[in-house]
Amino acid sequence: MGIDLLAFTGTRVCRATGTGGLVIGDQVDPALLTPLVRGGTGSRSESEEQPEILPDKYESGTCNGVGLAVWRPACAGYGRDRGGRPRTRAGARLGAGRRLRDMDGVTVYGPPDPAACVAVVSCRVAGRRVSEVGLH
Repeated sequence: MGIDLLAFTGTRVCRATGTGGLVIGDQVDPALLTPLVRGGTGSRSESEEQPEILPDKYESGTCNGVGLAVWRPACAGYGRDRGGRPRTRAGARLGAGRRLRDMDGVTVYGPPDPAACVAVVSCRVAGRRVSEVGLH
């Protein structure tokens, strides 16, 4: 997808507050990135210096083990309804179908192929604020 850095919160992925992640694209040299916050060396607690190994280099403070423990079961069911069926059908129809993509002033972000869609549709409506679109 040509993404250099992709940051995400656990709150939005699986409701695990206080967690998140950073995906570093292949075209980015991690050695050129410097942490904004240092401390709490975690995996190398005997040292006063931040570890140079990834991902420890960018993980300041104590890991939120309890928050991360919910990731596995939550991600196993991610994109599925309560019956275990994929939730992609409605999102695929809405995002890839004619309903949204063909509307004047609407830009849909994501693949046009319904098989490649997930349950979330990202779009923009020209001349409207996000909060206004979400309200209606």
